[in-house]
Amino acid sequence: MDDLGIAMDPATPLEHLSPAQQQMVEIAKALSLDACLLVLDEPTSTLTETETAVLFRVVERLKQRGI
Repeated sequence: MDDLGIAMDPATPLEHLSPAQQQMVEIAKALSLDACLLVLDEPTSTLTETETAVLFRVVERLKQRGI
């Protein structure tokens, strides 16, 4: 989560997280398994503008790392 620039308590139950935070957890989980490809289906459909900006920053970081 730190590598993605996401500040959240990893002990927080998923049901207490926003849809954007849940999505970030899923991305972090995939990366923890050494995924080299992420397929995101309409990732911004339930996100606010701010959450969308955060997601795009994370995607840009991943792109720079070759993911």
